[in-house]
Amino acid sequence: MNLKTFFAYDPEDTDETRLEKFAIFLVAGACTLAGLVWISMYYIVFGWGLTTMLPLLFVFVVGGALIISHISKNHTIVIYAQIISIIYITAFIQWSIGDVFDSGFVMVWAFLGPICALMFFSVKRSVIWFLLYLANLSITVIFNGFFASHGQLVTENIRLIFFIMNLGTASVVIFVFASYYVNAAIREHEIANQLLKANLQQELVLRQNEKLATLGRLSAGVAHELNNPAAATQRGSQQLQDAIVKLEKAGLRLGRLKLSAPQLEVLESQKQLVHQRAAQPVDLDPLARNDLELELEPGWKPGA
Repeated sequence: MNLKTFFAYDPEDTDETRLEKFAIFLVAGACTLAGLVWISMYYIVFGWGLTTMLPLLFVFVVGGALIISHISKNHTIVIYAQIISIIYITAFIQWSIGDVFDSGFVMVWAFLGPICALMFFSVKRSVIWFLLYLANLSITVIFNGFFASHGQLVTENIRLIFFIMNLGTASVVIFVFASYYVNAAIREHEIANQLLKANLQQELVLRQNEKLATLGRLSAGVAHELNNPAAATQRGSQQLQDAIVKLEKAGLRLGRLKLSAPQLEVLESQKQLVHQRAAQPVDLDPLARNDLELELEPGWKPGA
């Protein structure tokens, strides 16, 4: 089991839930380590007192929530513990030190609470945590004089160190969080582009298939239209071939007959009439044409 599947592991978790658990584990773990650094720093500067106990409280709350979440496999416990501790314990540290500038504006760390809420909650729910942060910031500004009169004594060098550590480190952490959101947005954009390209490609394939299907139907129709006259022509040529054979046989039989001159004249006149009718065919309706064709059939009898 690797680190990404260690914290609050549940075999029924989706990939999205696994990633969310891993993210809160990293955030809470990093803040817990940072709390240990702040304990050491405040102990060196102020000794053992309220200001030093507050980051220790942060470590116990967040670290304990990590353990409880891991055992119960419910990572929302550490999410709420993390956000509440960042917003409120940071504010109490600010107020215990006193003046805003003496603390190096330690309240800047409280802004990580709403950012952490954005990572795991909806924007609508994160607004509530942001308003709580603004409320603590307003208290800090409005009652700064009161806190300063009851705060710690901080030298100029210590004040400068506090500013560097608070603003510098908090800026790095906020930059990391912002990078996370930007990279997540870029990944989502790339996934959306890939899905769009896949959909467009699929649409192009469907359109191409429709064109091929239309072309196939058109080709089948053209082939059918060409086959009809071709078949008729083939039938006509076969009938013509049969008629020529019959004509040749009839010519042979006629040649064997000893026709007189008058009979030959009558035959020649009939031949001329056939040529004349062939050159100037009579326009008949289909029914009359069919009747005349039947009269030419062998074995035809009137009234049959």
